[in-house]
Amino acid sequence: MPKTTHDGRGQETKWEIPSRIGVEYNCRQSQMDVQKIKAVNLAAEVAGHSEAFVKLLRNHPKAITGSSRVTDCLRKGYAPKGYGLADFTIVQRSGQFHLFHIPRVPGNSCIDIANEHWLGHAVSADLHTWTTCNPVLSTEPANYFESAHVWAPFVYQEAGRAFMFYTGLTADPSQVLCMAECMDDDMNVWRRSGTNPIIPPGGFDWHWKNEKNNVRHARDPHVVKTGDSYLLAYSAMHRNGCPAIGGMVSNDLRKWKDIGPILYRPMGRAEWMPESVNIQRLPDGRWAMIPSQSPGLEYYISDTPFHWHGLKVRQIRYEDGANDLPAGLEVLLQKKNQWLVAYFEGDRMYAGVLSLDAHPWKLKRIKTRTGLVPWLGETAG
Repeated sequence: MPKTTHDGRGQETKWEIPSRIGVEYNCRQSQMDVQKIKAVNLAAEVAGHSEAFVKLLRNHPKAITGSSRVTDCLRKGYAPKGYGLADFTIVQRSGQFHLFHIPRVPGNSCIDIANEHWLGHAVSADLHTWTTCNPVLSTEPANYFESAHVWAPFVYQEAGRAFMFYTGLTADPSQVLCMAECMDDDMNVWRRSGTNPIIPPGGFDWHWKNEKNNVRHARDPHVVKTGDSYLLAYSAMHRNGCPAIGGMVSNDLRKWKDIGPILYRPMGRAEWMPESVNIQRLPDGRWAMIPSQSPGLEYYISDTPFHWHGLKVRQIRYEDGANDLPAGLEVLLQKKNQWLVAYFEGDRMYAGVLSLDAHPWKLKRIKTRTGLVPWLGETAG
């Protein structure tokens, strides 16, 4: 079926959508954006049947294929072949690191049709060589609140159970938070919660809303245990247009109660909201919040994980970076004031060491296996 778009200069361009995934594109204009055609092609192949979407992706030669291996990831960074990598989470299970992430179509916007519409999975024993697995979740047309995109997974493990918190988007766009539970030891099978979404489509009274009165910004979930309860923090926007970090609490990881913004910041300081927030307990008992802030990473320190308003913010000093700046930091292992971390930069994921005893904190990339030996022992060597 022919499709029509504009080439940016007002000229209409037509192309043919192939009959199945993996067929060469029949472009009528050579300068057409091939990545955009791929995205439209994938969307057409789904045809509203998301239950078959993951199977279709497995047959795409340039997307995800089970057991494909990517090496030299400490130096080059990791991303699945043919894609970039955005917001991610890493957990350990049975001696393996499990990575779940947004696969990004290079050169496309995160809200383009059929882009960032499934969640990737990869495993590694040493953070150097990653084995790409099949996708774990995709958009679900039957659920309006996650019919356009799925973003920013975060996995929380406890007592042998694993829960994935992620962002669901509509084409409006609006954003909500959802949850799925792991159903197998290899972390390949995830079942959506019957109580989704965690945040109702209409949001809470303090949220910025879209034209349909649905919550506009509610993404990048992060869960941390605080005593006998759990705190879920996420990127949001206050109804007055200023950036915020929202907070929800739970006693069982299933039923969540809104506690309003735990961080509110006037817009005048920056043009972008704090993203991909990470909250960690410090060795001295205080708490640290590490959000991505364009550009780079920053951190706050607080006596409590529930209140971050008005606190001093510091920029993390980044050493040995490439062309971009780090984002989406995840903490893998801790040794007092030295943390083994992962982060993405320029659409690829890297490993590094975050030094808390530096002022300000310092992030240094790990480029060789030798740098991992203090953390992973012989596995890294």
